[in-house]
Amino acid sequence: MAFDSFADFLNRLEAAGELKRHRPTGGDRIADYRHADREMKKPGGGQALLFEKPTVNGRFSRFRWPSMLGSHKRMAMSIGADSVEQAR
Repeated sequence: MAFDSFADFLNRLEAAGELKRHRPTGGDRIADYRHADREMKKPGGGQALLFEKPTVNGRFSRFRWPSMLGSHKRMAMSIGADSVEQAR
């Protein structure tokens, strides 16, 4: 196992400059999805996003919503490899 916990993986992403924390201001779920879509479509997959307070049924959720594996680099990191090719 590459990480002891999901929090450990988040910390590693953040240390590598691969994580952007998103704190929504108005609780607009559609805007959050659009933000995630734009980020993942950037060259190289953009940064992983961690939505600190996503909305569910119009209310802020106590659970965070991650958007993590949008790049080959982060997919490799998730399994403790230097590249996706190394995992083959």
